[in-house]
Amino acid sequence: MSEFYINLIEIKTGEIKKNFYTLDGEDTCRLNGKNYNCVLLKRYRESDDKTTTYYLIPELDYLFYRVVDESPEGYQKLEIKELLSFG
Repeated sequence: MSEFYINLIEIKTGEIKKNFYTLDGEDTCRLNGKNYNCVLLKRYRESDDKTTTYYLIPELDYLFYRVVDESPEGYQKLEIKELLSFG
């Protein structure tokens, strides 16, 4: 499966909206001095022309390493800088 939909609640309105996801390749992510293979999961929301890319580390139970939001209004990135504990 390389693409799928999930119905999620829209935070602003409480309305349920269909979100489209695709597996978008792999990348290398560096965390705590170690390189990890990351899976890229991309979500596109047509309603606000927004793309969110999630970098997930399978070796760490699909931990969210980085989240990148891109839209006409701007660009935002959230990234883990250090993992203090896992478990």
